[in-house]
Amino acid sequence: MPGRRILLWVLLLMLAVALAAVLVPFYGPQLWALIIGLLLSPLYRWLLPQLRRQRTVAALVTLLVVLLVVVLPFGLLIGLLILGIVDKATGLYGQVQSTEYQGPLPGASACSRACPSGWPMP
Repeated sequence: MPGRRILLWVLLLMLAVALAAVLVPFYGPQLWALIIGLLLSPLYRWLLPQLRRQRTVAALVTLLVVLLVVVLPFGLLIGLLILGIVDKATGLYGQVQSTEYQGPLPGASACSRACPSGWPMP
């Protein structure tokens, strides 16, 4: 009997380790969900009496507030950032293709160390 009990505890420990390994990637999102839920619960509790105790409608209004206040501006900011990067990359690509771009050349000390015979390397 003691052998079976030890085997049971070993299997239980292995199961707990495997479960922890599966759940580790979700700890960050779960933490953010907890933080957002705690921050928005006062809004939800205030909306409940205003909407005659309709929990689904209060949750929907809270979700729409989050979308309008947090997600939409963040998405617009990311979109503008991506557009700026694409615009700069397109301009740089055009300069490189038209050979207008004169890239930064290494200083004299870097050139003399890298290739003593002169720049560009033969």
